[in-house]
Amino acid sequence: MDLCRLAFIEMHNFLYKKFKTKNNYYIYYYIYDSATNHIFRVNEIIFSIIDDVLKEEKVAYINEKFSKKWKKETIIRAVENIKVYQKKGHFTSEGPKKLSILSFKELIHKLNHELYQLTLGVTEKCNLNCYYCVYSEKFGMYRKHSKRNMSYMTALKAVEFYLNRFNSKKFPIITFYGGEPLINFALIEKIVKYIKNNFKFQKIYFGITTNGTLLNENIINFLIKNGFNIKISLDGPQEIHDRYRIFRKGKGTFDIIIKNLEKIRKFSEEYLYSKVGFNVVITPSSNLEKLEEFFEKFPFIRKHNKLKCSYVVTHESSLTFPIDEIQKFRVMINRIREKYISNIIHNDKPTILSQALFEKSLLYLYKRRLFKKFSNEHPPNGICIPGVRNLYVDCDGRFYICEKMEDFEPIGDLENGFNYDKIYSLLNKYVELNIANCKNCWAIRLCKLCFTSIKQKKRLDIRIRKKFCERHRARLLNDLISYMEIVENNRKALDYMKNIVI
Repeated sequence: MDLCRLAFIEMHNFLYKKFKTKNNYYIYYYIYDSATNHIFRVNEIIFSIIDDVLKEEKVAYINEKFSKKWKKETIIRAVENIKVYQKKGHFTSEGPKKLSILSFKELIHKLNHELYQLTLGVTEKCNLNCYYCVYSEKFGMYRKHSKRNMSYMTALKAVEFYLNRFNSKKFPIITFYGGEPLINFALIEKIVKYIKNNFKFQKIYFGITTNGTLLNENIINFLIKNGFNIKISLDGPQEIHDRYRIFRKGKGTFDIIIKNLEKIRKFSEEYLYSKVGFNVVITPSSNLEKLEEFFEKFPFIRKHNKLKCSYVVTHESSLTFPIDEIQKFRVMINRIREKYISNIIHNDKPTILSQALFEKSLLYLYKRRLFKKFSNEHPPNGICIPGVRNLYVDCDGRFYICEKMEDFEPIGDLENGFNYDKIYSLLNKYVELNIANCKNCWAIRLCKLCFTSIKQKKRLDIRIRKKFCERHRARLLNDLISYMEIVENNRKALDYMKNIVI
């Protein structure tokens, strides 16, 4: 191929993704079409020649290229079929012209009237020293654990600020975060009492993320009485959990968490099984098969949606894991995914862990919207409107996009309120950096990447984003393959998702 032809091909960015599945001895060919969000099952010839057809190669060239495999008449029919679909708006090379954001006026309205959730960082203290924690001093850009607590007045002002601006069509959501938030339990207690005494809501959601080691009878009674949703950090069986989740002197925390869960069960089994969930941080050294077995037998959990899994973050950190551990981990992930797919196909109940790992991504595909074509403007991936989705307030009363963006620039504070100009500038900067990549990306309609994928120190850096994009597209491709493997074996296997709310 000469350089002219090569240059011509590289100019084309067709917004589709080809993939295959294997079912027994059969190979099925698919094309995911970004413009319409449709997934087409096609024959092998269309799958093979579509790239050349869309690059506007001459039919004679395509015939010559594939003449050993298919007859000329078959190739011509396939070319004509592809062009029919093109006329209907499929397989386009023209994505949206811009990523759209709110107008400045709309932004101000949302920030003043439609806040969704408030998260209070009530303390920077922690009684643990977890190996992978972003505040463990292994992450150079994040703050370290300190002795600072949020004051009552700061918390009070934050709550009033939020309650004067939350979306009144919904209900208030207030969560408590740390450090270890129960270190500052006295503040949580006072704030909840203040809200109950001064605001009469039909429904209010209180939540807390805790390591579970400080749950005494007084605290448990308070949390139950006020209907708190609790997320407890638990990484699996003792040998896995105690490897990284340790007290400052090195002792593991597993035993005390189990004792505290037993205390909750004695208070109220109904509360335990309806309100208590678990955050599981998975590292490359985690034995996923042992993890899976553990949660199947774990007596303190009954619903898969009470388990939330996340992978350890190594970005901007000094954390390292041996290559052989990473390779073994990838093999185990694939094995569990295959077993999960088989369970869903045969209407067998999947394991709690596998459902927590894989269901959500399939749910997004099952409930994806279908379109006729790309509009000129497209929402910018999975980013939130800073401050609206989750207003995070630190000990000093500074506002951040969320708790995962605390190492980034604040977007306001309690003294001055939201910095509207900075928030609008952040949205515009995000769009400016991403438009060239996003509008030509086959995953644009499925992408859930947000601000956390583009931050580097205290700025937005597209070079960081590109690394995230590569990994995210690989995961989305796996999701598409898994989804179609299920559908082609059992078309009704995912119908149970109809009533699940995203």
